[in-house]
Amino acid sequence: MYHETEGHPDVVRYLWLKKYTSSRVWKEVTTGLTPPSRCYQDYERQLKKILKQLRKTFDTDEHLHKAERQFNNCVQGTDSVYVFIERLEDLSSELYHLGSPVLEYKMKWKLYNGLKGSELRLRVNDYLDDREVDYMEFKEVVLRQHRRMANINATTESSRSFDKKARDDSRGSYGRRSEDSGYRNRRPWQRQTSYSRRESVNSVEAGYSTDDNETREHHVNMGRDLSGMKCYRCLKRGHSAKDCQQPEPAELSARCRICGNPQHQADTCRIKSDKLICHRCNNPGHLAYVCTSKTPTSSPSSTRRQPTPRSTARVQMVINE
Repeated sequence: MYHETEGHPDVVRYLWLKKYTSSRVWKEVTTGLTPPSRCYQDYERQLKKILKQLRKTFDTDEHLHKAERQFNNCVQGTDSVYVFIERLEDLSSELYHLGSPVLEYKMKWKLYNGLKGSELRLRVNDYLDDREVDYMEFKEVVLRQHRRMANINATTESSRSFDKKARDDSRGSYGRRSEDSGYRNRRPWQRQTSYSRRESVNSVEAGYSTDDNETREHHVNMGRDLSGMKCYRCLKRGHSAKDCQQPEPAELSARCRICGNPQHQADTCRIKSDKLICHRCNNPGHLAYVCTSKTPTSSPSSTRRQPTPRSTARVQMVINE
């Protein structure tokens, strides 16, 4: 973290650490801590607390032995192949950062021995002993064979349901259908298919979620969601501080005149005002949260050419979970 954020303040280090830390570890070390406010001083104190909690929780011999024991006993169990591989790689990464990296051939053996299906292990057995195949290539082979097996099973189940439906619809001999089946009363374009289209087993979404039996669809419209944006100048939603049209900032007497933090005043603010540029009036010395200009002034650097309209431009996306 200190190497990647050299020369940057603690707020950048805090955001970098939050981005590159797994959600499980971040939740464990931040439980019980109050999130920092918009002041640089709060980020500095929060970063010290998190680093202290990280060393106290993970930088111990007891945690190293616990992680090694979990890695040695890691098997697929009732989880899917994708969840098992993700869990195995998380433990391997944790051991690497604890100073006990796992060798590549051991990763291949743990992945092979942890698989629950004997048929899948038989399909990838030839790649296990090949020294020219590294772990990443071996993992791709395992996932590819798993998708093929899942595709075969899905096709078999679909064929069985189709045959059963066909037998139920056909009554009598020589292919004659009864009148109550509704076959003759329907036009060809009004006939319903006898089986529903299944989701492709080759699609992997949100990391590893192909084997999830429950499917939920989310229709996503890509654009700028202004309803979830909050203005910290007038303390209302629907716009940003630099685009605020209110004549005066809200509760200005109880906030810092430099950064807008309600927990301190300008005389105790640790932010260097000479390095601040207001994106609302383009003047130095304060942020847009406490800008007293009547109307916002657009920055010359932010002006862009109007995009060329295209009648065929369309963004549609459906995410299945």
